[in-house]
Amino acid sequence: MTVAPFGVGQHPDLSEFFIHLTGRPLGDTPPPAAHVGSTAEGRLASILASRRLKASSVYGSPPVVCLCDVTRKAANVLLANGVTNRGPYDPWGLLLSRQGCIDRGLRPVLYLSAAEERQILNRAHTSDLMEWRIVRYDPPWTDWTHEREWRFGFPQGSNDPGVDISDLIHGVIVGQPGWAPGPSGPTPDDPHQPRLGRDVKRYAWNGTQIVDDGNLTL
Repeated sequence: MTVAPFGVGQHPDLSEFFIHLTGRPLGDTPPPAAHVGSTAEGRLASILASRRLKASSVYGSPPVVCLCDVTRKAANVLLANGVTNRGPYDPWGLLLSRQGCIDRGLRPVLYLSAAEERQILNRAHTSDLMEWRIVRYDPPWTDWTHEREWRFGFPQGSNDPGVDISDLIHGVIVGQPGWAPGPSGPTPDDPHQPRLGRDVKRYAWNGTQIVDDGNLTL
């Protein structure tokens, strides 16, 4: 493996992979309409079946796909206790190639105050370029820096925006050892969606930490 001259591979707080968890703690906040009645496990199975992450609006943003830049140690904290009063995240998700995602257009969000956001969006020709990257930062009342969020962004009004992750999947995080999707799982009987024919790493949550759990064939 080639190690970058700085950053990833050198800094102990930077991972080689981005994580997309399919179940986040909501507290008293109602789930998005698309998630009503679904489960984190079901959403993971659906993503593996389509091999695609669908974009959606977050608090009025343009359509985005959100990933977290966290190490395995940090992910253990997210799944065990969470990092806010909303509780832990559900132990279901994907690990995606860091460099592959960056090459595809993934970028870190910009944590900005309301005043800074207005300054940027009021400038001509910058709104479409920057709006999808902005996350409100007005601590202590509004602070999402714990998510260490990166995003794929799409223009408002895009038709079915999303990201093909067929070649980006490094592994899956699952809530039970040996998990595999059902018949409608990652390789449905569809001539337009053939098997990928490769294994990815499977990591299981044992209630305390993420542990290696063999491979999952896609």
